[in-house]
Amino acid sequence: MATLNSGARKKGIRKEPLDNLGVFKSIEEVPELYHLSTHSREYEDRDVWAEWMTDEKDGLAESTRKYKYGRAEKLWKSHMENRGRHHALANPSDVESFLADQLDQVQKETVWNNRYDQIYQFYDWLTFHADYPHVYNPVLMAAVNRGAAREMWDYRVQKLIK
Repeated sequence: MATLNSGARKKGIRKEPLDNLGVFKSIEEVPELYHLSTHSREYEDRDVWAEWMTDEKDGLAESTRKYKYGRAEKLWKSHMENRGRHHALANPSDVESFLADQLDQVQKETVWNNRYDQIYQFYDWLTFHADYPHVYNPVLMAAVNRGAAREMWDYRVQKLIK
């Protein structure tokens, strides 16, 4: 495990994304049975983002729901639709391409505040929620590789350990 400063240790944040993954360290290690893509039929016409918002974010101010989470939702769902997948069934390459595109369009702080953090929270919730088949977080898995997802992971760690 990577060495962290005392601020990161106090908050339970591990600097290396690999250290935060569970059993499966890459998409190639995930047995086909557990790939999120195998669940596409049961997710048709299902708004899992709305389920998450109702379950986890119901008490947020309307402006936060609309501008912070609503914008991320719209962009993420559009991205996933363009890639032919449900918004709750991403793979690491979906995450990487989304973040690379966003970093090309807006500042890193905007990507962090209004896109990355929301999508990370969404998949984190899915992996710890028994009603969903998610055994890995594709946002976290994407961060293991170098690229936009890793850049945003490092930015996340930097923000959270302050």
